[in-house]
Amino acid sequence: MQKLTVLLFLLLLGSTSSLLAQQVDYTFSAAKPITLDMVHAYLDRSAIVTDINELYPGSCYAQECPEQVLKMHAERTSLLKFVEHAKPKVIAGVGCWDVSQYLMGNDCRNWHMKICQEFAATIHAKEGCEDIILGASLDEVISSNIKPSGTHISIPAGLLAEFNRYNQQLFDGNPAFPNLAYPTKDDEEYPLLFNSADIMMTTSNKLVDINKDMAQLWYFFLAKNYIEAGYEMLRFGQVDLTGKNDSNHSKTYRLTRIIREYAKTHARRSHVLFNGGRVYYQDSICVFDVVSAPLRIQSEGYVPQKGGDTTAHDYGGRICESAPDYTARYGGRTAYFGSTAQVPIFFEFDNTGPQPWATTASSSIAPQQNILDACFPWGWDEITWFTKQSTPYQNRWLNYAYHKVKELANGHLAMPLRRPITEHDPASSLPLEQRPILQSLVTSYGAFNVTVPTFDFTCKTSSSRHHNLEIYDTIVQLWSE
Repeated sequence: MQKLTVLLFLLLLGSTSSLLAQQVDYTFSAAKPITLDMVHAYLDRSAIVTDINELYPGSCYAQECPEQVLKMHAERTSLLKFVEHAKPKVIAGVGCWDVSQYLMGNDCRNWHMKICQEFAATIHAKEGCEDIILGASLDEVISSNIKPSGTHISIPAGLLAEFNRYNQQLFDGNPAFPNLAYPTKDDEEYPLLFNSADIMMTTSNKLVDINKDMAQLWYFFLAKNYIEAGYEMLRFGQVDLTGKNDSNHSKTYRLTRIIREYAKTHARRSHVLFNGGRVYYQDSICVFDVVSAPLRIQSEGYVPQKGGDTTAHDYGGRICESAPDYTARYGGRTAYFGSTAQVPIFFEFDNTGPQPWATTASSSIAPQQNILDACFPWGWDEITWFTKQSTPYQNRWLNYAYHKVKELANGHLAMPLRRPITEHDPASSLPLEQRPILQSLVTSYGAFNVTVPTFDFTCKTSSSRHHNLEIYDTIVQLWSE
């Protein structure tokens, strides 16, 4: 699949000095546990940054591209300037999908985790950024190429023994905890390499089955690496899918508790937060500390643009307040906050994939208003829809969405600093429904305009496109309220 990089730059307009975060207590430690109010304060200044692998081109790529390396370095510098000036408190979005898993392979010397560690160390070394919470994902997919005949990812010596030690430590401190102990096997009884066949669903060629022993070990392996790299919030991807075979979510809950045990002595501040869907253990215990949810945007007619062109318009959208993510409640006993009626909700612009109208209709079709579909406003996924609007509308809509989710009292909007968008390749000679989807990148920050070329491992292409998304001042304003 061809991969086209589309960048959105958030220009630093009208702000030349660093924005200091409001005087809120963000400090927590083993001696001072994190509180619910503190998590709300953190999420009030949250952002999404995805695909950081692309900001660190390295020797594992098939061919060195000096021009691309320079431009990726420029984009990385721009992101770090944004962090230094705007002072976000949560930067989430680091994922571990197919490319990242490939970069974790022995041939790449675990390049993905090295990048994550460098990214975290650089941010936390900046003045006023020491308390930023970085978030990564324990994603719901595993590459089918992770196998002895494909990508080699070693199972570290002692990993199983370490898992069992924290598992036993959990039971010793919680006698009433159900006995779901990991099978007592020695390390030598396990293979030397992870094999996706032992981790994924038998009915799927990619989806993780958290009910499997090796899937538990795989997630523990990822969590251990991220925690050691400086990450303090981990997202469980699509638990309704990975947990289909997990009765009462007992394996999922047990795993979060084991990882928390590990975090007590290995995390930066002895804590690890989990975010994911609304799932319970035994009907009253919240498995996760924070709910992750898409915005759920519905189409809402054309919005005329101001100016001389009377035909110009934006594709209007509004948040669907009747969607389950807005009407459902998720509260109960939590790991750090005691009992609460509702845990925080972390809303983000979703990137759900190909546009339904673009995969079935002719190449000349215009975006269609699909009132009944709260996943694909005007036929685009949420972040792609946002990129299609004019700068004034983007700023107004960001302000609207930030305050709309705040009406829930526990809702928070993550700013889209870097997010994948989907578009069809207009140059393809194939019928539209057969064209590959171009996985593009969204970046919405930058003190200067940087055009980044097409990103792929072979450097065979050099075309470039970018969008300018001038929403810096709006983010600064919202974060300072």
